[in-house]
Amino acid sequence: MAHYFFHFRDGRSLLRDGEGRDFASVARMRMAALADARSMIADDALHGNVHLEPSIEVEDAGGAPVYSLAFADAVTVTGGRG
Repeated sequence: MAHYFFHFRDGRSLLRDGEGRDFASVARMRMAALADARSMIADDALHGNVHLEPSIEVEDAGGAPVYSLAFADAVTVTGGRG
């Protein structure tokens, strides 16, 4: 098991994950980051504003960056005004 920290960047500031989580593989860590991003986007949608600028930045137990997921890459937006 590897330990990862999922930090949230809102464009201006970084909210650091002080606890982290263990994952059996890099693929599972990436799936968890995607699920987290989509959950936050869904919560935004329930409140009427969707923000796609934030990202989740993942570091390993040693503090090295290992993955970054922009919210804009977590969903596909179709339709809209225009």
